[in-house]
Amino acid sequence: MMTSHTTDLWEEATLMMKLSQRPHPHLLSILSVESDASSGVRMVVPIARYGSMLDLVDHLEFQGLAPSHAHMNVVLRQVKQAVDHLETQGFDHGDVRARNVLVFEFETDNPCATHVCLGDYGETRPGRVTPDCIMDLAKELHSLVPR
Repeated sequence: MMTSHTTDLWEEATLMMKLSQRPHPHLLSILSVESDASSGVRMVVPIARYGSMLDLVDHLEFQGLAPSHAHMNVVLRQVKQAVDHLETQGFDHGDVRARNVLVFEFETDNPCATHVCLGDYGETRPGRVTPDCIMDLAKELHSLVPR
């Protein structure tokens, strides 16, 4: 659950509700929104079991493991599908980064079991996606894999 007193968070929740009308398996969905004067806006979203891609990489590194290039390719493909879906809805995410890629499923020996969702719609604006966002994410993801 995320809480804030800001108008920005309310606008993000409104966008998430709109996007939930045409859900996509790789876009973070919103379960509910609450607002009151004392605690601000609360958005309830599904729990990403492994946190963000950055959290997952840190966790794996602590265990002496690392995601493979195959894992990162699966993640990149899923995020690309999410970004493409957002664009069909008339939006540019605006902040496609590993910290905004939430990991719901991950198996070290099975890259195809990986399931991620793109979250954090705070920078999302009407418009077209810049192709550079996927290339930048690809570079960032692949830099997280040891050589």
